[in-house]
Amino acid sequence: MVALSRQGPLMTISSPGAETLILAWILAASVVVLWQGRVRFHGSPSQLRQLAAGQVWTSPEDGPGAVASWRTESGAYRVLGPRPSPAAEPAAPTVEDGYLLVTARSREEAAA
Repeated sequence: MVALSRQGPLMTISSPGAETLILAWILAASVVVLWQGRVRFHGSPSQLRQLAAGQVWTSPEDGPGAVASWRTESGAYRVLGPRPSPAAEPAAPTVEDGYLLVTARSREEAAA
């Protein structure tokens, strides 16, 4: 953290909520995702978003093996991970999608 603070202003946020990620997207030139005291990602908000490219789907059904999924207001599922079904359509990734993928993979590695 000290080394990062030498690169310019440093803001530490400890909450992973959507509002926090939107704030990071707007204000931050660089984002660091820490998991259990280790840096799991360091880059721009755009780079964090791009980590999820090709792994975000809108689907009429939840996906087995999904890293994360949730039902949206439209009733469809937003699924992170492998394509859940042939009916699934690719969706544009967000910073939150990238964050969820980084932290989910960190949890999987810790459990292994």
